[in-house]
Formats: sequence, C-alpha cells, structure tokens
Amino acid sequence: MINLIINLLKPLFFWIKKYILRLYRLKFDPTFADTFQGENNLSLFQNLIDDRLKYASGRDVEIKMVTDFIKSDKSGILLIEGLSGFGKTTLIAKVKEFCEKEKLKFSWHFFSQLHTEFKKSSSYFFDNNIAEQIAYLNNDDIKEIKNKSSYIIHYFTQPVKNLIILIDGLDEEETSFLKTRLPLQFNNGLKIIVSSRTLNDDSIINNAGIFRDKVYDSLILEAFTKKDINQLLKKLNLSVLLSEKVYEISKGDPFYIRFLLQDISEKKLSIDELEEYPPSIDDYFEEQFQKLSINFDITLTSKIASQIILSPIPIPKSELIEIIDNLNNLNFNKNFSPIKRFFLSTNEGYIVCHIRFKEFFKKKINGT
Repeated sequence: MINLIINLLKPLFFWIKKYILRLYRLKFDPTFADTFQGENNLSLFQNLIDDRLKYASGRDVEIKMVTDFIKSDKSGILLIEGLSGFGKTTLIAKVKEFCEKEKLKFSWHFFSQLHTEFKKSSSYFFDNNIAEQIAYLNNDDIKEIKNKSSYIIHYFTQPVKNLIILIDGLDEEETSFLKTRLPLQFNNGLKIIVSSRTLNDDSIINNAGIFRDKVYDSLILEAFTKKDINQLLKKLNLSVLLSEKVYEISKGDPFYIRFLLQDISEKKLSIDELEEYPPSIDDYFEEQFQKLSINFDITLTSKIASQIILSPIPIPKSELIEIIDNLNNLNFNKNFSPIKRFFLSTNEGYIVCHIRFKEFFKKKINGT
C-alpha cells in the first residue's frame, strides 16, 4: 500500500521539484526565464557569447566608457563602431556580463545570419527576444501578450528606471523595422547600446532609424594596443614576452590576434611557429565563404560579389550596374541584400569587410 502511494506521488514530487528549480533559475538566471517563457532563441547566442568571452581581454578604456554610461542617470544611444573582427560582439558580450554581475535591468539581442536558417524575419526574432525579456522584468505573462511589437514600443516609451538594451550587429540583417521600435525620446535613464560596422558611411545605422545627431555618444574600436595583447597573453597563460612579436606580426588586428593566440593556446601552433599562419583562420574563412557562396545560385548576386572581391579598388554601385548585365537600380538591393554583411560601403564604393577576407575569397574565386 505504501509503495503504491509512493508511486502515485512520484509524478507530483517530480513537478514540484521542477517548479522549485525553475523558480530558482528565474531568480538568479534571467536568460533561463527567457528560454522557458516563449519562442526566443537567446540560448543560441549565449553559446556565441561564451566563445567570445573565452578569448576576451583588454579594451579596458572602452569597457570603462560603456560601464560609466550605464551607471549614469543619462539616457540615449551609445553606438559601438568598428570594422569586422575588431571586437564589437565581444565588447557587447562583456557589457552583458557586467550587467548580469551588477544585477541590472537589461535585455539583449544579437542580429545574425544564423537567423536565416530558421526561415524567420529579423523582426520576428527581435520582437520575441526583447518582448520575453521585458515581460520577465515587468512580471507580465508573455503568453497573454498578443502583439509583441506594440508591447515593446509601449515599454520603450515608459521604461523602468535605468533600463539597458543591448543590440549587436545592425549590419548583419535587415533592421529597418527598428525605426518603429526605438523611441523618439529617451527618458527615465533608458540606455540603448548598439554595435554596427561603419566606415565613413552611416547608411546601416540610418536604415535602423539611428542618426548621429540623436546618438548620445559613439565609441570606435581601433586596433589592439600592446597593453591589450599583454592582457590577452596573461589570460591564456602565455608569456607576455610574446607581445612585441605578436604586435609586429598582426599590426594590432584583433581578428588575427584572436585566432593566432587561440591556436597557440590549443596547441595547433607552437610558440616557435608564431610567425606561421593560424590554421583556424582558414577554417573560419572557409565557413564564411560557404555562407557567401550559398547565394551564388542567384546569378546577379554572384556577379556582384565577384566584382567587389576581385576589384583592386573600391567599386561604386553605379559601376556595378554598368558592368553587370540586367542589374539596375530597381533590383540592386534585392540582389545585394543576401551578401551585404560581407562588404562595406565607403565614399569611394563597395569593399570587402576585411582585407583578410578579401584575400581568401579572391583565392577561392580564382581557384588558387
């Protein structure tokens, strides 16, 4: 009889235990709340963040600038700018880590090409991710919120005090819908910290409804200093005596430094092979080229990519339209949009987003 009662109560005990664990996680881990409430994909990007933080060090001045802004009572947008591979996502990850440690009220979202694999729009994931986190902060039931975009708009105009919104990668996806999400006026200490590639061209941030005269401040990520390299060497338990050589080889390029020291740390390269090309870079480039070439079955898209990659100088839109048959002003954006994350628009024309990308992509196209 006792065994029968125990067996009957087992499911009840199981659900009570599960409920208690959820309450515990909800209190101490807001990310869990987001993954258990609804349809967001934050756990996907938490893996990316963990990977970036593993090799994150330096940038003390930049981090202090962002955290000082967060700790102030000021409101507005802080724009983090930089070229591909210069650490924008890593810096956003560090800021997220800071917000968690300080138990601040914040929500976060990463724009990424990973979203395209789910056949959903960028606005779908933004609305789901941000709405669920806000619902958690506001003690609302996400299942009762029928229109998540309206919920976000309303909350941004009447935010809790010192709410922080972290947004990474405006250049990764279509973000024009943000014009209807971001508030026209910032109040009550609302801060939005956003990252994007820019190079004398504000079209990406303008497309998202962000304009220089409305930005509270901007932070441009430059090349690593020797001090930054020293800190990263210490974090990876590598000799700081290597810093001079690493700086000389890399010219302070954070992208190259990350892969070089990662490969040494993971024994893919020895200290004696410091001047060798990091094998992980080619693995990464190959992965990126596959993502780029997925769109090569679209003839015009393929031709646009090839022309920009092979051109020794920046190539303007007008010239691309002139030399590519059937490409015109009406269909340019449609054909360029799937590959735009790999390129930058400058005053002189389009270029590949990073010189190392260009060199690798050029070899692949030429079959060398």
